[in-house]
Formats: sequence, C-alpha cells, structure tokens
Amino acid sequence: MHAYAFEGRDQIFRVWIVLIAVLSLLLSYVLFLILQQLELIKQWADKFPWLGGPPSAFAIFAALYKWFDSALWKLSFLCPVPFATIPNLNGTWEVEIIPSKGTESLPGHFTIHQTWSKISITLATDISHSRSLTAAITLSDPQTVILTNEYSVDRKAKAPKNFDPHLGTNRILIGVEKGTPTKLSGHYYTESNRGSYGDIAFNKRVK
Repeated sequence: MHAYAFEGRDQIFRVWIVLIAVLSLLLSYVLFLILQQLELIKQWADKFPWLGGPPSAFAIFAALYKWFDSALWKLSFLCPVPFATIPNLNGTWEVEIIPSKGTESLPGHFTIHQTWSKISITLATDISHSRSLTAAITLSDPQTVILTNEYSVDRKAKAPKNFDPHLGTNRILIGVEKGTPTKLSGHYYTESNRGSYGDIAFNKRVK
C-alpha cells in the first residue's frame, strides 16, 4: 500500500490528532486511578518492571491511532463538522476492460484496499496483474468521487508474446452514497510507446 492525495485531509487529520491525544490522556489518567483504587499499581510494577508503570498515554495514543487509521475513519458520522470525510472505497468489482482499437474485451477483478493514510488499487485479469503506484481522490461534488491512479502492469504466463510490462493511468468516476461507492465507470490509457486506451466497465461488486 502507498500514500494517496485527498484535498483537505491534513485539516481533518489535525482535528483527529488533537481528539485522540486528549482521549489518550484521559484514558491513561482513568486507568491509573482505577489501578490505584484497586491497589494494583505496585503489583503492576513488580510484574512488568520493564514497562515502568501502567499503560502510558503514548501507548494508548498509538493504539487509538492504529484503530482510527484502519477502521474508525470509515464511520462518517464521527467526522467533525464542517470537515468532509474521505470516502470509503474498499471493495472488489468484476470489470471488463474494453480497448478502443476493437480487440476483444477482457474480464478481470478491480480491487481497492484503503485505510485513512494508505491505499492499494489492483486489477487482475487472465493475462496480467496491475498495481497502483500513486493515487489521488478528488471530490467532484458531494455524491461524486474521481479516483486517479498511476499503475504498473506485469504479464502472466497466458499473456501474448507481444504483451510487455508497462505503465498506465486509470481515471475512475465513482458515485457515492453515505460514504460508500455505488456506481463506478472509468477509462485508462497507457504510456506513449504503447499508445493504448479504453474503458473500464464495472459490472458487479463481489466484495
């Protein structure tokens, strides 16, 4: 997975970092009071001397941030107003690659793995496998997302002899409802020495 661009994410990130930091301090203090009330502070120190005391605010912060990065950000109702949320694009779709030059279409599976900070976009067919190198998410309007990514393509054993590894770009138009992708369509083009381009038809979401 790799980082991706999203307009306004830094602003949202600063808000969440402050909230997580404050919550970490509160939880650490509450945990300390509970252990102190139960007279477990000394037992903790004797049992885990290398930790130096009950779970610190830093350890709690790290755990909360990990939770936020992997899961919590997907809960759009938790995002502070008036900041826009990053759409959750995770999923796998059956697609059809339709070249512009009249050759037969090629079925495949288009998959997006996404966290708050990173994303991975892959396209697998019988003859090739592509993976994203860079990506950017743009909000065209509240219900429409544009996902643009550069990718590299590797050939599989079934690939024709004239099929070489290459680079390319996808531009996917995604309809979004309540932070979840609904209708997708897209097109692609490859580097200039190949000069191929075409459409990506999204037929059915399978995961």
